[in-house]
Amino acid sequence: MSTYVYKRAFEWNTFDLGYPSAIAVLWFIIILLFVAIMSRLLRQREQARVSDHAHAVVDTIGDGAGASRAACPCSSRSTQW
Repeated sequence: MSTYVYKRAFEWNTFDLGYPSAIAVLWFIIILLFVAIMSRLLRQREQARVSDHAHAVVDTIGDGAGASRAACPCSSRSTQW
């Protein structure tokens, strides 16, 4: 896509910068929306994981049986990157 915009603007001797500029702006908006959606999804995923970890630690500490602190349940999980 970027090579098409470059060629359209500079190499095809048209010197018509309006169309390539419009393509660049639309491409920027599409990428910006994608990044915003992915950031929101990953933030929600991280908050859910932190919340699960907090509940697990509270459950193991608050059992009243003198149990020692359990290991972090997320330490045994492999990240799914």
